[in-house]
Amino acid sequence: MQLHRAMVLLLGGASLVLLMGLLITLVVVRQPETAYAPNSPQAAAASFLRLLEQSHIDAAYVLTTKALDGQSFHRQFVAWHSTTHRVSLVQTAIHGDMAAVDLTIRRFAGGAVGLPEQSYQATLTLERVAGTWRVSHWYGMP
Repeated sequence: MQLHRAMVLLLGGASLVLLMGLLITLVVVRQPETAYAPNSPQAAAASFLRLLEQSHIDAAYVLTTKALDGQSFHRQFVAWHSTTHRVSLVQTAIHGDMAAVDLTIRRFAGGAVGLPEQSYQATLTLERVAGTWRVSHWYGMP
C-alpha cells in the first residue's frame, strides 16, 4: 500500500513539473513582440532577426550591407529557423551612421518541457546606407 502511494505521489509530482514547464514555455514564447520606431537600428535588427526565424534567409540578406556573400550568409543562417529563439534587445548605441545593438538570445530545445537550451550574448552592428539601417556585422551569433 505504501509503495502504491509513493508511486501516485511520484507520478503526480512529475505531471506537475511537466505542466509547469509547458506553462512557462507558453508564457515565454508567446510574449508580444516589442514595437520599435520606424527606420531605427532596433527596428532594422528586429526585422532581420524575424526574417531569420521565419526562414526567409534571402529577405534577411537584403537587410544587410552585403559584407558577406549571399551563399556564405545562407550557409550560416539556414538552420536558424529550426530552433525557437527568444531575442531581447538589451541596448543600442548610435554614433552617426553606425549603431550597435546588443542582444540576449535564448535558444529553446524542442523537448516536451521546452526549457532554454542555451542563452548567449550577441551584437549586431548596423550602418545607415542611403537613409536606411542595414546590418553590417553580427558577433556571437551561430
